[in-house]
Amino acid sequence: QQILTGSEDKTIRTWDVRTLAETRCLTFDGPVTSVQTSAGGNVLTVAAGNDVHFLDRQTMRVIKKHTLPDVGGVNTAALHPSGTSFVAGGG
Repeated sequence: QQILTGSEDKTIRTWDVRTLAETRCLTFDGPVTSVQTSAGGNVLTVAAGNDVHFLDRQTMRVIKKHTLPDVGGVNTAALHPSGTSFVAGGG
């Protein structure tokens, strides 16, 4: 089992629950303000700076990235259960 954390240091880190050791670290262009798992559990939605990233949960590779107009940063984002649209809030 793993725990996933997002941080103002512009990273997402995964941690092994048993050993508490960091197992992976990804860096983004802006502070990570929101991380959410999709309804099916296979996509992570990440709000970081003015960007919304969609990552494959298994490989942690970016599936798609959307850069939003400069509204003071994206605070949160969520993928619709259908996987065809998302919402984001910020400012």
